[in-house]
Amino acid sequence: MKKIIILILMLSFVQLVFGQTKTQSIELPDFVITGIQNVSLPKIQKKQPDFIPLLSKDFFNPTFPGEEEIPLKMPKLKIERVSIFNQ
Repeated sequence: MKKIIILILMLSFVQLVFGQTKTQSIELPDFVITGIQNVSLPKIQKKQPDFIPLLSKDFFNPTFPGEEEIPLKMPKLKIERVSIFNQ
């Protein structure tokens, strides 16, 4: 019981010593914005965007300078059907 009372007294003392001694105050401005004044701006016509064409074949397959299309001649492969289930 003595230990609990001593602990409470020590915590109270620590709170008093290290606690915040200066209270924080909020400084209010000297003026208040009320929003009474109205400001009108002239209406301006928006600039219409340029026409964007649909995506073309060149978009997906671009050709770079110096790149040539070289036809590749591959030999025909012979396809044989093999069955592994024949006994």
